[in-house]
Amino acid sequence: MLDPKASQLMTAADISVYGDHQLDYVFYTLPPSPRIRLNEQDRPVFSMYKFRFPVDHPDGSKGGGLLFFDTEVAIPEDIREQIRQQKQAELDERYSQQGLGTAPRVELQTPTWLRGDVSLNLANLSNQLVESATGPAPPALYGRNIASFTVELTPEGASLMWDMLQGAGGVLQVNYEMVAAVACPVRASAYFHYQKYYDFVQHVETHDPWVGDSSQVNNLTEQFHNSGAQEFTPEFPVGTPDDLKQRIMDSLFKFMESMLKGETPADITPVSDQDRSTGGADTIDRHITISRTADFSYTINIDQAIEWTGLAPKGTLENIGVVSGARWQDYAKEVNADDDFFKQLHVTTYVDANFVALPISSVDVTIDYGTNTNNTFHFRAPTDVGKFDAYISDNHGSRDFAYRYVVTYTNENRTYQSPDLQGRSNVLNIPVGRLGIFDVRVEAGAIDFTQVQQAQVTLRYKDPDRGVDMEDVVVLDKDNRRVRSQQVIFAPRDKEFTYSILYVMANGSRYQVGEQRHLSDELFINGPFTDTETVTVIAVGDLDTDIDSIFLELEYEDAPNDYSQQRTVALSKATPFISWSFPVIDPTGGKITYSGTLTRKNRTEEDIPSTTTDHRLITVPAEGAEDVIKFEIVPDLIDWTRVRLAKVSIHYAADGIDRTFNVLVRQGDRPAPINLPIRDKTHKTFDWQVTFYMATTPPSQRLQAVAGTTDPVLVLDPDAAVPAPTP
Repeated sequence: MLDPKASQLMTAADISVYGDHQLDYVFYTLPPSPRIRLNEQDRPVFSMYKFRFPVDHPDGSKGGGLLFFDTEVAIPEDIREQIRQQKQAELDERYSQQGLGTAPRVELQTPTWLRGDVSLNLANLSNQLVESATGPAPPALYGRNIASFTVELTPEGASLMWDMLQGAGGVLQVNYEMVAAVACPVRASAYFHYQKYYDFVQHVETHDPWVGDSSQVNNLTEQFHNSGAQEFTPEFPVGTPDDLKQRIMDSLFKFMESMLKGETPADITPVSDQDRSTGGADTIDRHITISRTADFSYTINIDQAIEWTGLAPKGTLENIGVVSGARWQDYAKEVNADDDFFKQLHVTTYVDANFVALPISSVDVTIDYGTNTNNTFHFRAPTDVGKFDAYISDNHGSRDFAYRYVVTYTNENRTYQSPDLQGRSNVLNIPVGRLGIFDVRVEAGAIDFTQVQQAQVTLRYKDPDRGVDMEDVVVLDKDNRRVRSQQVIFAPRDKEFTYSILYVMANGSRYQVGEQRHLSDELFINGPFTDTETVTVIAVGDLDTDIDSIFLELEYEDAPNDYSQQRTVALSKATPFISWSFPVIDPTGGKITYSGTLTRKNRTEEDIPSTTTDHRLITVPAEGAEDVIKFEIVPDLIDWTRVRLAKVSIHYAADGIDRTFNVLVRQGDRPAPINLPIRDKTHKTFDWQVTFYMATTPPSQRLQAVAGTTDPVLVLDPDAAVPAPTP
């Protein structure tokens, strides 16, 4: 894969050259900007038509010109060969100096594009100049990344562009926003926590006097609270430039955003009107608390495949007059707007597929347009283009058309025929995913092949509605780091597939990773220990006066893979909780077993029986404890130019527990959470207050007091405080 930190600028042609993260003879080239596409005869794919007599459109607007052109991200062959020869000379010299023998032949490749978009500056110009500017949603994502554009101009815009596009310089600006798969140059860890909390309290009391009408009091308290936090910790090698650090961090954050989709807990539905109805009851007490949390951790290893957005060629296209041998009059025409040409439908058709790499012999696309039917175009290469032209009177003025296609495969007697489909655009693209082929490129990511002999990847794709049920096994090893799973399925490939991995280690052991789901046609396989599991153990009990220590033996076991990890932990007042992180083979498997001893302040000991659980949060309860309140102090709203010190007091009293916590908060402090075990999980009401010591002359104090709350997040806000009473 492309190594983003191993780059070189070939100043002779401003070509960026990147090295490979493993192969010293593979390089990736990227031009600084796109250009107008040149066809096989090196002629620009560009045309402009200016209406001599503008005509009214159905919406009342006037058309004055049409502009059609293709762009590409390509490097001329002579420049590519110069770069290859230069890199070959450098590689030959290094092999000679290091006594490595004959250097391999240098290969120049393009980055592996995952997705992308392309935009044109004319789309954002004033509607006094441009009626519309359309282009493809994504570029081709292989080869020269061809993109096609159509621009409709007003009379003023047509006259202006006619003059500006002639001569030297350039007017059209195209931006390719591309996302590539690259080898991560750093190791980074990420942690994400999100909590949604809901509390509902209802008290109904009915008064029925001897004389007169009865009365009823219905007190409702309802609270919603959402909180979250995330942390990203990269480990940059010494000497990493600041600009590369920033680009790496930008790509890693975007990668994490895609990983976190769907990880946040679902919204909490409040108590319904029916469930909060008083009915005919005299007295009602309801207290409902719902809490949903999500914790997500991820480790990105060096050389693991990540998305990279720093390879986006963009710039101004040179006018066609700059191209050798191109003349403006060959590409631009003035047209009589009253000609029947403007009452025609024009559909450009092409097949977006690599006919060489795929088992496709040909594709036949048939277009039906009203009474003009059975217009068939034959495709045998991605450069083949079909042009359909018809008068719109063939379909009563409508521009809607129907199309279908037949795919003929190599070494297959069967063909795939699509159903009748509807089209309206002037560009008809048949994408590779709709050609009846399962085609997935499987590539080794962060795999150490000195430890892993091979990775056997089993891919399965099912589409019962279309009668598809396929399975394929590919093998990755040190000599085959990139392989392809390819089968003809005679149906569009528009669903997720599943894959599982069997690692055969160099020592003969085997590890199995269960089925996972994937949609893209690029699949990167990492080593068996790139996933990380985290287990958190919390002591629940009175660590001040009752419990002295808790000693635990923990074991993680993945029985199918004969893999285990052990850890011994000791919890006390000084260490009330601990997190244990370790590498795992299959993140969906494995269980935790723990046992130990609880020692009280009076020196008595109690055995903690052996317990097996699937949970990754383990609480070791003291006698009588049923739940825990986790108080979190948030000082973010304090302006420390006005406040010198804050003192927080928390008081809880219920079910025989009477505890007070006092915490001093200074500038820069982030107090640790306070865990309070309680005996009844429905009794979470407490009081708290904060005293702000103000930076005034003379000194003054302000008081923020909250009584009878169940929200454990304490937000310190001096603006919500009042002057403290004078002693």
